[in-house]
Amino acid sequence: MTVVAAPRRVVWDTGDGHEVVCAGPGTVFSARTYREEGSPDCGHTYTSLPPGGAGDTVAVRAVWEWAVSWSATDGTGGGLEDLTTESTVALPVSEIHSVVTDIR
Repeated sequence: MTVVAAPRRVVWDTGDGHEVVCAGPGTVFSARTYREEGSPDCGHTYTSLPPGGAGDTVAVRAVWEWAVSWSATDGTGGGLEDLTTESTVALPVSEIHSVVTDIR
């Protein structure tokens, strides 16, 4: 028997009052792509520091919704009840300041 769970969507609680909903699994992060184009399909930019200041953490929560199906070697199969999983991680948020020293 084979059981397959495919991500339908993920709902991100970004810890700063925003929620981001992504169809499917989203795109794997690439620093080069992000620098040149931004998030290709599902991203969030923090626009302020957490209450504790630079380096303080925010709790980021992801809730995954999965479509689950099964198949057997005799050709039978079908769908199972959708599955939801979630995970929370504390991530540090910091900022970079630019200072113009000469405008020639």
